[in-house]
Amino acid sequence: MTKVFFSISFISSWVFASYRHEIAGIVKEVGSNVQRFKTGDPVGVGTYINSCRNCDECNEGLEVQCPNGMVPTINAVDVDGTITKGGYSSFIVVHERL
Repeated sequence: MTKVFFSISFISSWVFASYRHEIAGIVKEVGSNVQRFKTGDPVGVGTYINSCRNCDECNEGLEVQCPNGMVPTINAVDVDGTITKGGYSSFIVVHERL
């Protein structure tokens, strides 16, 4: 299986949101199927990092309204079992679509 995720390393530990749920950084690594980003690109991650990406809401770009469950950037369990820590993370993996 080919990964379609990218990870970012943070520009600094300071993040705009007081809850550190929105993240800015630089792409550190991309999966072989990723087309929209390359290593070194500046990126931002919003308030969620995952969704089913198969329902009507996800396919309309409304992943945050996913009826199958979206995964918030902070204080949630991702599909791989990791706990999301938002801007407190040392890295984060996100699908290129989000």
